[in-house]
Amino acid sequence: MVSRILVVSERYPPEGTGGSYATHMIVKLLAKTKKYRITVLTATLNPYRLQNVQYISIPYTLSSSKYCIWAEQIIKSNLIRKLINKHDIIYITDHSYILIPLAWKEEKKIIVHLHDYQPISASSVLIYWNGHTLNSKYSTLYYEILQKRSLARGIVSFLLSFVNDVVSQHIALADQIICVSNRQKELLISYMNGLKNKVAVIYNPIPDDLKNINSKINYSDYPIIAYMGGSNVIKGAYIALKAAIDVLRKTNNIKSKKVTFFMNILGKRDSSLKWQMGVGPIEIVDRIKNILAGNENLVITGWIDRKQYINLLQKSWAVLVPSLWEEPLPYVVMEAMVTGTIPLASRVGGIPEMVYNTPAYRFLFNPYNYNELQKNIESVTSLEKKEIEDIGNELIENAYKKFNEHIILNKLENVFN
Repeated sequence: MVSRILVVSERYPPEGTGGSYATHMIVKLLAKTKKYRITVLTATLNPYRLQNVQYISIPYTLSSSKYCIWAEQIIKSNLIRKLINKHDIIYITDHSYILIPLAWKEEKKIIVHLHDYQPISASSVLIYWNGHTLNSKYSTLYYEILQKRSLARGIVSFLLSFVNDVVSQHIALADQIICVSNRQKELLISYMNGLKNKVAVIYNPIPDDLKNINSKINYSDYPIIAYMGGSNVIKGAYIALKAAIDVLRKTNNIKSKKVTFFMNILGKRDSSLKWQMGVGPIEIVDRIKNILAGNENLVITGWIDRKQYINLLQKSWAVLVPSLWEEPLPYVVMEAMVTGTIPLASRVGGIPEMVYNTPAYRFLFNPYNYNELQKNIESVTSLEKKEIEDIGNELIENAYKKFNEHIILNKLENVFN
């Protein structure tokens, strides 16, 4: 018998972040089996479409805030209930926990796929600070403080976190919960121990556009170090910049290999963002130009498209991932491994298990510690190109073993059947 799955995803490619792209790839894997009849419910008006998958777009008109989205979902609950009734399995891949009681009352199988920490943190992130992970309430407040937002906004976010707590309790009604890393599972059940026996860990699949690319011949002849995290403070942009500036200052004063940094920092909204150092990314670029006195080996980029992103990854010797939060399974680390690029990453979230038993494991560093990051950059740039190629080949081999599509599909089917 063919099971009917309703996939609930607020955003769906080309919109959204890594979680929405993972959802698209998982839908593709499930659709290929021909064991499921799949419908995707999304607010995205023109989603990527797959053969034999139905798409229903119901845009949210109030705001992109999850609280407003929850309100709209309540308003449209009769329409959504009709969709729920037509399906056997309700697969929630976003923050639509308000719909769980509707599905539960209709006695549907409920599967929740977590790509962040929304059930235990109103900001959806858990901040790592001073050697430990901040609890969910402090993470919500500190998230606002880190981004230099107003105290009033921080307090409002803190108070709204109690609303989030109430809604997120609905997750206890789910039949199965999917976490994308063991670390994410560990943190989730440390707050919601009653979920322990419902949680399965399934890694996200490798993006289609990265499969079978030939990365070995594309390395630059000289070291290129990339940062792809944008200006968001919790991605550690200022840590990456500090380490890069110190490396360039050092190489200016000694005879050494040419090193070039490509820093993907500037974006459409970045003029309003504030960093820990008290200024926004645009102001910081002006300061850097003065500090480096015309050094052309630090290239600050704005938004780049997917093709440019992959091309830069393939040329780079290493990519900087100085994350300050417990990222469950950052795609940039997976994509670096698949392209044979060494991730120089913080020891947080799912990152250590992603690079475990690979050469990249020895390049992990403690969050916020740009001195450790600087030393790791210098270690990589001291290698010969042939050594980089050998490490890259090992990373590629490990990536395809660890994020094996057949294993992922088998685990998914165990959850859905």
